[in-house]
Amino acid sequence: MNKRKVMWLVIKLLIAVWVIDSIVDPLIFEEGTFISHLLTPSAHEVFVRLLLIGILLFAVYNRTLLAKQKAVQHTAQESEERYRTLFENAHDMIQSVAPDGSFIFVNPSWIKKLGYTQEDLKTITMFDIIHPDCRDHCTAAFKRVMSGEAVNNIEATFISKNGRKIEVEGNVNVRSVDGKVIATQGIFRDITRRKKAEGQLAGLLKDVTRAKTEWEITFNNSMEIIILLDKDLNIIKHNKRFADFVELPPQELLGRKCYDFFTCNPTETGHCLGKIHDGELREWTEVKTNSGHWFYISHCPIFDENGKFLHSIVIASDVTSLKNTQQRLQDSEEELDSLFVNFVKAMVNALDAKSPWTKGHSERVAGYAEQIAKEMGLEDEKIILLRLASLLHDIGKIGTYDYLLDKPESLTEEEFEAVKKHPDQGTAILKGVKQLKDILPLIRYHHERIDGKGYPEGLKGEEIPLCARILHVADSFDSMTADRPYRSSPGKEYAISELKRCNGTRFDTRVVEAFLKILSNS
Repeated sequence: MNKRKVMWLVIKLLIAVWVIDSIVDPLIFEEGTFISHLLTPSAHEVFVRLLLIGILLFAVYNRTLLAKQKAVQHTAQESEERYRTLFENAHDMIQSVAPDGSFIFVNPSWIKKLGYTQEDLKTITMFDIIHPDCRDHCTAAFKRVMSGEAVNNIEATFISKNGRKIEVEGNVNVRSVDGKVIATQGIFRDITRRKKAEGQLAGLLKDVTRAKTEWEITFNNSMEIIILLDKDLNIIKHNKRFADFVELPPQELLGRKCYDFFTCNPTETGHCLGKIHDGELREWTEVKTNSGHWFYISHCPIFDENGKFLHSIVIASDVTSLKNTQQRLQDSEEELDSLFVNFVKAMVNALDAKSPWTKGHSERVAGYAEQIAKEMGLEDEKIILLRLASLLHDIGKIGTYDYLLDKPESLTEEEFEAVKKHPDQGTAILKGVKQLKDILPLIRYHHERIDGKGYPEGLKGEEIPLCARILHVADSFDSMTADRPYRSSPGKEYAISELKRCNGTRFDTRVVEAFLKILSNS
């Protein structure tokens, strides 16, 4: 109650007592009037009235004091109840320790986590539950607290009753009475899981650091050029091999465009930049740069889990030396092919030169056969083999008596049988040449007929290789349009009529139709 309220209370009591006593005295003692007692009281009346006022004020004061005490007591009880509730239900461990290390009290969470009972606390001290590895550290901290210093965020390792280690973190301060330390109070939190997670994180970080180091070593010691590009093809990272290749310091390469160093030659391999944007460079692609270097390049865009582009990786393997070697081998192979073909032509010319009637025959047959094959849509590889077989189709006539080739009369049956052996003789001559094994069937069967009346085996229809059927038509046409010692050339028109007459019996229908189309166009 403030001073103003007290003053108003005194004034009110004084007025009330004064008026009441002025009324009571005339009525009880029948002396004087109300006015005389009110305005001119005697000394005795004034004393009595002041005494009554004092008694009333004392009564009011006592009542007010009692009310305050009850309020303070109630507040203290509520505070104690809240503290007890907090103390008993706190998840953290709370302990109070005497200066000698003995326990004064602990909360239920402390009991639950460490497993000790209240009876156990009577026989152990704080130092008994601390792990030996951190006992010195905790003893030093305890001394600091006993000297009056508060220790915050201290970490320690407690040992539970069953020997389990519990990592804790907490704050400890001192409780003093009249300047004398009587206890320490500490609140600790179980951080065992956090410590385990921190250990795992540290191990993971160590593994990541080791992996990063290993990756950097691999990255920079790779024989291939490796470049990381942003969406605008700016270089954001590269390995040492790239810096060595362009002969520039690494700090001058970051931020540069990749095509500043890999300017592709579009006439050779197409434009590398276009291939990157079109997504074509996903797997290995052969690229030749304007500098003359050949690379196998792979471009792989990298996206995050939401499909957002992060960067792309370009791996370039310098195969210039390999390509040069490959080119030299190809040139050598072409030279060998040319030498082989020229040798075959020389041998064929030598064969054809044995008789003036057969000169140029093999070259003409090869030309006809090649035209027919192209008209029928055969693959280039088969056309090459067919042309070679056409040049060598009469190689077996080397073993035929020369007089038979120049005989001015028709051959006898015995002489014709001798000539009919030349397909087998040609096959026998060439079978030892590995490169010619694919043309042997064409040489052996180029006199077989569709109706099965040919030689040497009497094959018919689809039993005869297609290229052998083509060679048969080309050979027959040239024979019918050339002079022979026993007759003059019947002429081209006669040869065409014979092709039509024997179509489907002696000759293959498709081959004849293709050849007639060629002849009509020419």
